[in-house]
Amino acid sequence: RSALLESVKDCRDMPALRLHARITRANTAQDLWILRADAHDVIARHHSQTIAAQRIQKLELILEGRNL
Repeated sequence: RSALLESVKDCRDMPALRLHARITRANTAQDLWILRADAHDVIARHHSQTIAAQRIQKLELILEGRNL
């Protein structure tokens, strides 16, 4: 959860704030895994596709270890 929140912490528009809330409410690692597509969209909107891909790739390394 903290890694996903960290990846979008500098994004502060309404969709980003809704995503922050959804991340906070996620119950399982699988719930967080599903939210990575939304995180990619939010990050890309605020920065670029390249930065979004880099951040999501780091998350995938963390989440893949959770045996989703």
